[in-house]
Amino acid sequence: MNLRIVDGSKNGQYFKLNKGTAKLSGTHYQYSSDPSPVGPNPITYQLWNKTSGNSFGTIKATPNKNGTSSSVSGSYSGLGGGTKYYLQIFRVDDGRNIKGSGKISN
Repeated sequence: MNLRIVDGSKNGQYFKLNKGTAKLSGTHYQYSSDPSPVGPNPITYQLWNKTSGNSFGTIKATPNKNGTSSSVSGSYSGLGGGTKYYLQIFRVDDGRNIKGSGKISN
């Protein structure tokens, strides 16, 4: 995550989710930084549905300052089911370069 936003709809990363609640779980970490970084700032994980245009909330987590992996977890509710769910992952630039992985499922 060198940029301030990763948009699943822009890179074709869609999820099939059932009606109800979906869980997000994963990790993220700082792999490098610019000189004199600030923060680290929280990263926001927002779930959207491409077809309806609805958002199902946000989950926020802050990476560890020392470069070790930290967890991300939470849930989104009110899903109607379907194949066009995607995440937007964004943050305010803080001079830290972040990588991560995880899954969303229900």
